[in-house]
Order: sequence, then structure tokens, then C-alpha cells
Amino acid sequence: KVYTKIIIPPVSQKLKTLYLTFFGVDLEVHYDRSLLLSMQAYITKDAIAKGWDRLAVSDYESTIKELDEISTRLRLNDWGKYLLVEKVSRGIYKSENEAKLFSWFALLKMGYDAHIAFQTHRLILLLPIEGEMYDTVYYTLKRKKYYAVDYYAKGKLGSIMSYDNVYEGASSALDFSLTELPLFAQEKKSKHLLFRVDKKKTGIDLKYDGNLLKFFQTYPQVGYVNYFTSADSILLRESIKSSFEPLIVGRSQGEALDIILSFVQNAFKYQVDKDQFNKEKVLFPSETLFYPYSDCEDRAILFSYMVKTLLGMDIVGVKYPNHMATAVRVEEKIKGEYIVLDEKPYVLADPTYINASL
Repeated sequence: KVYTKIIIPPVSQKLKTLYLTFFGVDLEVHYDRSLLLSMQAYITKDAIAKGWDRLAVSDYESTIKELDEISTRLRLNDWGKYLLVEKVSRGIYKSENEAKLFSWFALLKMGYDAHIAFQTHRLILLLPIEGEMYDTVYYTLKRKKYYAVDYYAKGKLGSIMSYDNVYEGASSALDFSLTELPLFAQEKKSKHLLFRVDKKKTGIDLKYDGNLLKFFQTYPQVGYVNYFTSADSILLRESIKSSFEPLIVGRSQGEALDIILSFVQNAFKYQVDKDQFNKEKVLFPSETLFYPYSDCEDRAILFSYMVKTLLGMDIVGVKYPNHMATAVRVEEKIKGEYIVLDEKPYVLADPTYINASL
């Protein structure tokens, strides 16, 4: 089941309604006028305290409850919840600082260990992260890293003044893992790709979900484990199966792996992230289909996804100083290079080295 619309009936007819579209899903979020703020342009601790006090005595409960309910129905992970709160905040408030203050308030109420900091004219939302997050400013508060997630790949922020707050029960960090898919409205996209099987030119059409793609595109660069373990669209999974199962049926593990390997090596054009994006960007499998170019990490992630989808085999990423490949746990004897993990042999497979077999 996916959603094209979610409308939760308001608890009172006095509430105002915010209409928005969130990755293809039409939403209505209701809020009381008492939530509205009026912050001065010059930010001080006193102004933050007054804003918090106003929100704390407002009729905020129904809005937070709706945000929680929408998150549950859409099966959002922590990053999805953060994006939802940010979008709703920007819809309710005209001022960036007012929106940021409400985001901080709402995330705390939803259990996240959010902090607010400020410079002369702007508020900065800070959040702890599960795992790693790269190319993003962070500050250490009480020996814990808090990231300015809005400022991914935007350079330095400089010195800030922190607003010390402790909100009991709000202890969660932002977890970027995506073990199940959000239930966004489906938007079918397709990519025609060419490669060779048994020396014959073969063309296949792989389908993916445009709304999930847009969600993946919002991700900052986080730890590789998030990409290697991520789910991807049902459209992509099913089109991979329908396209490749006839090509690998009746073949040995090694032969099947080499067909998948040849596809990833040859069906995509190579370019480093700096040239394509002007920053480091690790791609989810759907993104590798969408963008004109990909690099070694993207291909390792796509190959891993395809091997798990088609063969159900255990596969790991293998990181070199300036390169990434994969290694597959095989049962049969295959000639090649091996690594040993947990006392088990994994044969190396390089999805970037064109025409290199296992």
C-alpha cells in the first residue's frame, strides 16, 4: 500500500489548515493560531526563551500528534521525519528563524535530542547523528557531536552561541538507515540500458520510483553502511528480477555473478563526484539509474543490491584508499582473489573495472 493523500480530521474547526505535497503525497496539517510567532531579526537568548515559552503554552499537541501519525502511516525513518517537520515549519511560518524555532520545538516533542544555536541574525538547528555524517559542520556540546544538518556541503558556519537546553525524554539521535521503504505515492520512471551477455548486445529497461528517488536525493553523505543495507523501490526490485532472471537461470554462481558484474561495469558512464556534483555524493541504486554518471562507490552499492535481490548471496563492500569494490560469499570454487571474513571466503568483484570477471 502506498499513499497519494493523508488527511487526518482536525480535532477542532478553529484550527488553521496547511496544505502541502510531500514526495507525491498530498497532506493537510492543522495548527492553532497560538503557534504563530513573531521573532525580531536580531537573535538573542532572551528571544529564543520567549519563543519557546510561547510555543510551550500554545495548543501544539494536535499538530505534533498529526506529525507523528503521518510519519507512522508513511513509514518514515528519522531523516524522513526531519524533512516532514522542516517542510511543515516552513509552511506555517514566513520567517526562516521562526520556522527553525518550531522545528526545534517539534523535534524535541517527538523525542529527538535537538539543540538550537544562534548567530546575530539566524538560528541554527543542531542534531546528533547515528554513525557518520560527512562534509557538514558540527559542534561539540557536552562531549557529544551535534551537526548543522541544513548546512551539508555548504562550508563553514563559524562561531556560534549555544542555547543550553535539557528536555527530559528527548534523547534520540538522527538515524539515516532505511531498512523499509516509505509509502510515498508511486511515480514510475524507466531507464534503457545496454550491455553484452555471451558476446551478444542486450538491452533492458529498469524501472524505478520517482518520488523515492527525490527522497534519496535529499540525503547528505552519511556512512556507507546506510547505502549498502538500504531498501530501494519495489519497481526497481521487480524490474531487476524480470530482466535478469531469464539471463541467469541454470547458470552457476560464478557465471550469474559475472553477468551482473558485466552489466554494472558496462551499462553506465563513469565520472567522479567532484566533476558531476562538485561535492562527494554517494548514490542509492535508483540514483545510479537516474544520473548520467556514477563512480566506484555507486557501482559497488548497485552491484551489491542486485546480487542480494537476484541471488540472495552475502556481499560486502571492500574499501581501498582511493577505490571501492565488493566481495561475495560463494559456496562453489571460483578462480579469483579472496578475502576472509568471519573465517569464510569472499571472492572479490570489482563493478568498476570494465570487463574484469570475478
